[in-house]
Amino acid sequence: MKRNLLILFGVIVVALLSVGFVVASRQPSDEALIRDSLESAVAASRDGAPGSLYAELSRSLEVNGQMVGRDPEVNEFIKKLKPEIALGEYTPVVDGDTATVTTAANVTFGLGNFSNTQVINRVEIEFARERATKWVFIPTHKWRITKVSAPDFVAPDY
Repeated sequence: MKRNLLILFGVIVVALLSVGFVVASRQPSDEALIRDSLESAVAASRDGAPGSLYAELSRSLEVNGQMVGRDPEVNEFIKKLKPEIALGEYTPVVDGDTATVTTAANVTFGLGNFSNTQVINRVEIEFARERATKWVFIPTHKWRITKVSAPDFVAPDY
C-alpha cells in the first residue's frame, strides 16, 4: 500500500514537472516579449503606476547617462506627471541577451491645468534578458529596460 502511494506520488510529480517544462518552453519570440515589456512600461507610466513600471525596468537602469535604478524621484515623477508616451514605429534588434529599440516619441506631461508635449526625434531603448520566474518556481527570463538615451528630452520641473 505504501509502495503504491509512493509510486503514484512520484508519477504525479514527474507529470507536473513535465507539464511545467513544456509550458515554460513555449514562450513567445524575443521580439514579442520585448514589445510586451515596452507596451507595459508605457501603460504603467500613463497610469501613474510606478510599481508596475518597475516590473519592466532593470535595477541598473540608466537614463541619458545617469544611473537611475529605483530612485524615489522616478517614483514621484511617474505618480505626479503620469507621462503619456506615444512611440513611433520600431523593430527590436536582438543580439544575444541584449536588444535595442530605436524610435521617435511624443511625451506629454500633465499636472493640473498644465500640459507639456515634447517631440523626441530619436529615442534609443536598450533591453537585457534577465532571470525571472513563472508561477513562482519555474525559471524563465524577462526582457527589462536597462538604458534609455534621448538627448532631446528635457524633464519638466514638478
